[in-house]
Amino acid sequence: MSALKVAKFGGTSVASFESILQCANIVKNDKSVKVVVVSAQAGITEKLVALTRSRSLEHISLIHSEITQFYENFTLPMYGLPLQQVCNEAISIWLEQLARKASRFFHTRNNSDYHTIISMGEIISSKLVSMIFASCRLQNQERSALELISVSGDEYDDYQVDIALCTQACQQQLELLPSEQLIVTQGFIAKHIETDELVTLGRGGSDFSAAIIAQASQATELQIWTDVEGVYSGDPRIIADTFAIEELSYRATAMLANLGAKVLHRKSIEPAMQGCIPIKVASTFKPSGKHTLIHNINEPTGAYSVTYLNNVSLLTINQSGLAELTRIQLLLALITQLGLHFQVCELHANSIVLITQNMDEARLNEIDQYLISNGFEDILIQCEQDLSLASIVGSQLNQASRFTTYVTNLLDEHPVIRTFGLGHESVMSFVVEPQHLLALLQELHLAIATESVTQL
Repeated sequence: MSALKVAKFGGTSVASFESILQCANIVKNDKSVKVVVVSAQAGITEKLVALTRSRSLEHISLIHSEITQFYENFTLPMYGLPLQQVCNEAISIWLEQLARKASRFFHTRNNSDYHTIISMGEIISSKLVSMIFASCRLQNQERSALELISVSGDEYDDYQVDIALCTQACQQQLELLPSEQLIVTQGFIAKHIETDELVTLGRGGSDFSAAIIAQASQATELQIWTDVEGVYSGDPRIIADTFAIEELSYRATAMLANLGAKVLHRKSIEPAMQGCIPIKVASTFKPSGKHTLIHNINEPTGAYSVTYLNNVSLLTINQSGLAELTRIQLLLALITQLGLHFQVCELHANSIVLITQNMDEARLNEIDQYLISNGFEDILIQCEQDLSLASIVGSQLNQASRFTTYVTNLLDEHPVIRTFGLGHESVMSFVVEPQHLLALLQELHLAIATESVTQL
């Protein structure tokens, strides 16, 4: 097969009839796009999750009414065209299914129903996109993601993608696809191999789905269409004078995602990297504007971007004898088995210091008891909660003595609780109280944006 591209449109890109028309124009202008992966309309998944947390049927009814109103407004701009009736009929059937499933889940709390409900935003989104594309003379076939993506394992340990099955399924669907058509499918959804049940892939699941399909289809490009023009040097919503980065390596992008950058989820990098598939991140609303290309590049020396995380915890695990490599390896293995994802890790003779998120007393006790039961009897865990983490990501920062000196002097002016990686090659991170985060981010971004500082 000739050049084949996979395009993923995020929640803001499919949030309205008008924005989906813009998606259609993007696909029309690139005949190589053969698979379109869509998220739920912006805000719908949050409402579906709220449905599953409802403690009364009255509250379920209220949320259902809000969702109904959203989709009534969604089709209003179709102004009585035949498309409006077709879309309204699909929405009506979907709303009836949603009401039944929500009521059943309220009484049973069945885990399978939970995954079905929170994925229903992607289900209706793909139907609407498929129908609107067809009205724009974009011939397409809607396909369930359950036909394309298969996983195994436990959601709490992260599902394992069966790339062999995915490759077989994707390539079979593409071989049967008429040359003038494309496939529209859902992100966020997969089929569990052992149970044949629908499962969801967690935060960033639509990006992950698109990357899996791109790898399985041997795509020549993965396009991520969103509401910003690529990966920025900082969060443009809160930091002044940010700019889109033209090129990034897979490695740098994965680090940015892990440390809080919102444009691309960290899980979506690995499938593209394994398949050597370039990722184009661009704006649905400015398709001819700037964009970021993520691929294999020799990274230039310097700092690329500043990013941040809120609600982090500074976790210090004290244990004598950690200087022994086997003890360190065992401790890290046990932490991994617990599903504890950490953004920053620093090793010392008798302690490990971690930055992690969403830590509470129950989780701390679970970690403590698990480590004690696995041979770390005299372990002591200390935790400072409700902090923020600011990070600089770049390349060869440890060789940038002028830049490191600049940042070190800058930190003297800010109440930083702890620093990580001032001698690190790729990342410098700083823990602060939340009220001091914004001022620090502005200063760090100024360091990145100042050519005299970053030119080493």
